[in-house]
Amino acid sequence: MSGKSFRSNNRQDLESIINSGSNKIKRKIRDIERLLAKKKDTLPDTILIEKERYLKTLNLELRNNELKQKAQKYSKKYHMVRFFEKKKSLKNYKKAVSEKKEDLQKEQLELLYAHNFPKCEKYVSLYPKETDASNEEKFFYLKEIEKHWKNNTLPLTIQDIMNGRKRNNDEIGLLIKENISDELLETNLDTVNANKQDSEIQGKSDKQGDEEEEDEFFE
Repeated sequence: MSGKSFRSNNRQDLESIINSGSNKIKRKIRDIERLLAKKKDTLPDTILIEKERYLKTLNLELRNNELKQKAQKYSKKYHMVRFFEKKKSLKNYKKAVSEKKEDLQKEQLELLYAHNFPKCEKYVSLYPKETDASNEEKFFYLKEIEKHWKNNTLPLTIQDIMNGRKRNNDEIGLLIKENISDELLETNLDTVNANKQDSEIQGKSDKQGDEEEEDEFFE
Protein backbone atom coordinates (compact mmCIF):
# COMPACT_ATOMS: atom_id res chain seq x y z
CA MET A 1 0.00 0.00 0.00
CA SER A 2 1.38 3.43 -0.96
CA GLY A 3 1.94 6.15 1.64
CA LYS A 4 -0.71 8.27 -0.07
CA SER A 5 -3.33 5.48 0.04
CA PHE A 6 -2.44 4.72 3.65
CA ARG A 7 -2.95 8.36 4.67
CA SER A 8 -6.28 8.40 2.84
CA ASN A 9 -7.43 5.30 4.74
CA ASN A 10 -6.28 6.81 8.04
CA ARG A 11 -8.18 10.00 7.28
CA GLN A 12 -11.39 8.11 6.49
CA ASP A 13 -10.94 6.00 9.61
CA LEU A 14 -10.37 9.09 11.77
CA GLU A 15 -13.43 10.83 10.35
CA SER A 16 -15.56 7.83 11.30
CA ILE A 17 -14.56 7.96 14.98
CA ILE A 18 -14.35 11.72 15.58
CA ASN A 19 -17.11 12.78 17.96
CA SER A 20 -18.00 9.11 18.51
CA GLY A 21 -16.93 9.21 22.15
CA SER A 22 -13.80 8.58 24.16
CA ASN A 23 -14.30 4.80 24.48
CA LYS A 24 -14.14 4.19 20.72
CA ILE A 25 -11.04 6.37 20.41
CA LYS A 26 -9.38 4.52 23.31
CA ARG A 27 -10.10 1.16 21.62
CA LYS A 28 -8.56 2.39 18.38
CA ILE A 29 -5.50 3.65 20.25
CA ARG A 30 -5.06 0.23 21.91
CA ASP A 31 -5.39 -1.51 18.51
CA ILE A 32 -2.64 0.60 16.97
CA GLU A 33 -0.39 0.26 20.03
CA ARG A 34 -0.73 -3.55 19.85
CA LEU A 35 0.02 -3.49 16.11
CA LEU A 36 3.14 -1.38 16.63
CA ALA A 37 4.29 -3.60 19.50
CA LYS A 38 3.97 -6.76 17.37
CA LYS A 39 5.04 -5.57 13.91
CA LYS A 40 7.18 -2.50 14.45
CA ASP A 41 10.28 -4.29 13.08
CA THR A 42 8.51 -5.62 9.98
CA LEU A 43 6.35 -2.68 8.89
CA PRO A 44 7.69 -0.49 6.03
CA ASP A 45 9.09 2.83 7.24
CA THR A 46 6.42 4.87 5.46
CA ILE A 47 3.56 2.92 7.07
CA LEU A 48 5.30 2.93 10.46
CA ILE A 49 5.64 6.74 10.38
CA GLU A 50 2.01 7.16 9.37
CA LYS A 51 0.81 4.77 12.08
CA GLU A 52 2.78 6.61 14.76
CA ARG A 53 1.47 9.95 13.51
CA TYR A 54 -2.06 8.59 13.40
CA LEU A 55 -1.67 7.34 16.98
CA LYS A 56 -0.67 10.81 18.17
CA THR A 57 -3.59 12.34 16.28
CA LEU A 58 -5.95 9.95 18.07
CA ASN A 59 -4.39 10.90 21.41
CA LEU A 60 -5.01 14.55 20.58
CA GLU A 61 -8.62 13.79 19.70
CA LEU A 62 -9.00 11.87 22.96
CA ARG A 63 -7.59 14.84 24.88
CA ASN A 64 -10.02 17.15 23.09
CA ASN A 65 -12.93 14.90 24.07
CA GLU A 66 -11.82 14.86 27.70
CA LEU A 67 -11.59 18.67 27.74
CA LYS A 68 -15.05 18.98 26.18
CA GLN A 69 -16.47 16.74 28.90
CA LYS A 70 -14.82 18.91 31.56
CA ALA A 71 -16.21 22.02 29.91
CA GLN A 72 -19.73 20.59 30.00
CA LYS A 73 -19.34 19.59 33.65
CA TYR A 74 -18.05 22.99 34.79
CA SER A 75 -20.56 24.85 32.63
CA LYS A 76 -23.39 23.30 34.63
CA LYS A 77 -21.65 23.56 37.98
CA TYR A 78 -20.69 27.23 37.74
CA HIS A 79 -23.49 28.48 35.52
CA MET A 80 -25.12 30.79 38.07
CA VAL A 81 -21.99 32.38 39.51
CA ARG A 82 -20.61 33.02 36.02
CA PHE A 83 -23.93 34.45 34.86
CA PHE A 84 -24.06 36.97 37.71
CA GLU A 85 -20.39 37.89 37.43
CA LYS A 86 -20.70 38.52 33.70
CA LYS A 87 -23.59 40.88 34.42
CA LYS A 88 -21.76 42.59 37.30
CA SER A 89 -18.51 43.06 35.36
CA LEU A 90 -20.44 44.45 32.38
CA LYS A 91 -22.36 46.82 34.64
CA ASN A 92 -19.12 48.03 36.27
CA TYR A 93 -17.51 48.59 32.88
CA LYS A 94 -20.48 50.53 31.48
CA LYS A 95 -20.59 52.65 34.64
CA ALA A 96 -16.88 53.46 34.37
CA VAL A 97 -17.33 54.43 30.70
CA SER A 98 -20.37 56.60 31.43
CA GLU A 99 -18.47 58.35 34.23
CA LYS A 100 -15.63 58.95 31.76
CA LYS A 101 -13.11 57.26 33.99
CA GLU A 102 -9.61 57.79 32.59
CA ASP A 103 -8.15 54.35 33.41
CA LEU A 104 -10.54 51.55 32.44
CA GLN A 105 -8.02 48.72 32.65
CA LYS A 106 -9.42 47.20 35.87
CA GLU A 107 -12.99 47.14 34.56
CA GLN A 108 -11.89 45.91 31.13
CA LEU A 109 -9.81 43.09 32.58
CA GLU A 110 -12.62 41.97 34.89
CA LEU A 111 -15.04 41.98 31.95
CA LEU A 112 -12.65 39.86 29.89
CA TYR A 113 -12.07 37.55 32.87
CA ALA A 114 -15.78 36.85 33.38
CA HIS A 115 -16.38 36.13 29.68
CA ASN A 116 -13.14 34.31 28.78
CA PHE A 117 -12.37 32.25 31.88
CA PRO A 118 -11.28 28.73 30.76
CA LYS A 119 -14.34 26.54 30.30
CA CYS A 120 -12.35 23.40 31.13
CA GLU A 121 -11.19 24.64 34.54
CA LYS A 122 -12.88 25.22 37.90
CA TYR A 123 -14.24 28.74 37.90
CA VAL A 124 -12.58 31.12 40.35
CA SER A 125 -14.91 33.94 41.39
CA LEU A 126 -14.04 37.52 40.49
CA TYR A 127 -15.89 38.79 43.55
CA PRO A 128 -15.38 36.08 46.18
CA LYS A 129 -16.77 36.25 49.69
CA GLU A 130 -13.73 34.36 50.96
CA THR A 131 -10.24 35.85 50.93
CA ASP A 132 -6.63 34.61 50.89
CA ALA A 133 -6.66 31.34 48.89
CA SER A 134 -9.53 32.44 46.62
CA ASN A 135 -7.90 35.80 45.93
CA GLU A 136 -4.56 34.16 45.19
CA GLU A 137 -6.19 31.98 42.54
CA LYS A 138 -8.12 34.94 41.17
CA PHE A 139 -5.00 37.08 40.79
CA PHE A 140 -3.24 34.20 39.05
CA TYR A 141 -6.01 33.94 36.45
CA LEU A 142 -6.28 37.72 36.10
CA LYS A 143 -2.60 37.87 35.25
CA GLU A 144 -2.86 35.02 32.73
CA ILE A 145 -5.92 36.49 31.04
CA GLU A 146 -4.18 39.86 30.88
CA LYS A 147 -1.29 38.19 29.01
CA HIS A 148 -3.72 36.73 26.48
CA TRP A 149 -5.43 40.12 26.20
CA LYS A 150 -2.14 41.82 25.32
CA ASN A 151 -1.31 39.04 22.85
CA ASN A 152 -4.77 39.20 21.22
CA THR A 153 -5.37 35.51 21.92
CA LEU A 154 -8.62 35.69 23.91
CA PRO A 155 -11.72 34.01 22.44
CA LEU A 156 -13.78 37.17 23.03
CA THR A 157 -12.64 40.79 22.82
CA ILE A 158 -14.29 43.69 24.63
CA GLN A 159 -15.96 44.65 21.36
CA ASP A 160 -17.28 41.09 20.97
CA ILE A 161 -18.76 41.22 24.46
CA MET A 162 -20.36 44.62 23.88
CA ASN A 163 -21.87 43.29 20.64
CA GLY A 164 -23.39 40.35 22.52
CA ARG A 165 -21.21 37.70 20.91
CA LYS A 166 -20.85 34.46 22.90
CA ARG A 167 -18.45 31.55 22.77
CA ASN A 168 -19.49 28.50 20.81
CA ASN A 169 -20.60 25.67 23.10
CA ASP A 170 -18.47 23.20 21.12
CA GLU A 171 -15.28 25.23 21.48
CA ILE A 172 -12.75 24.22 24.12
CA GLY A 173 -11.64 27.83 24.31
CA LEU A 174 -8.84 29.21 26.42
CA LEU A 175 -6.51 26.81 28.26
CA ILE A 176 -4.40 27.98 31.19
CA LYS A 177 -3.81 25.22 33.75
CA GLU A 178 -5.12 22.53 31.44
CA ASN A 179 -2.97 22.00 28.38
CA ILE A 180 -2.33 19.99 25.23
CA SER A 181 1.29 18.99 24.72
CA ASP A 182 3.25 20.74 21.95
CA GLU A 183 4.20 17.33 20.55
CA LEU A 184 0.54 16.40 20.02
CA LEU A 185 -0.24 19.78 18.47
CA GLU A 186 2.75 19.55 16.09
CA THR A 187 1.77 16.03 15.07
CA ASN A 188 -1.80 17.13 14.43
CA LEU A 189 -0.55 20.00 12.24
CA ASP A 190 1.60 17.56 10.25
CA THR A 191 -1.42 15.29 9.76
CA VAL A 192 -3.63 18.19 8.68
CA ASN A 193 -1.01 19.32 6.14
CA ALA A 194 -0.59 15.78 4.81
CA ASN A 195 -4.35 15.38 4.46
CA LYS A 196 -4.56 18.76 2.74
CA GLN A 197 -1.92 17.68 0.22
CA ASP A 198 -3.83 14.47 -0.46
CA SER A 199 -7.04 16.43 -0.97
CA GLU A 200 -5.33 18.84 -3.38
CA ILE A 201 -3.84 15.94 -5.37
CA GLN A 202 -7.22 14.21 -5.45
CA GLY A 203 -8.87 17.45 -6.54
CA LYS A 204 -6.44 17.89 -9.41
CA SER A 205 -6.95 14.26 -10.41
CA ASP A 206 -10.74 14.67 -10.40
CA LYS A 207 -10.46 17.90 -12.41
CA GLN A 208 -8.22 16.21 -14.97
CA GLY A 209 -10.67 13.32 -15.19
CA ASP A 210 -13.54 15.72 -15.82
CA GLU A 211 -11.58 17.50 -18.56
CA GLU A 212 -10.80 14.17 -20.26
CA GLU A 213 -14.50 13.24 -20.16
CA GLU A 214 -15.38 16.61 -21.73
CA ASP A 215 -12.80 16.04 -24.49
CA GLU A 216 -14.28 12.62 -25.23
CA PHE A 217 -17.75 14.13 -25.35
CA PHE A 218 -16.79 16.69 -27.96
CA GLU A 219 -14.71 14.32 -30.15
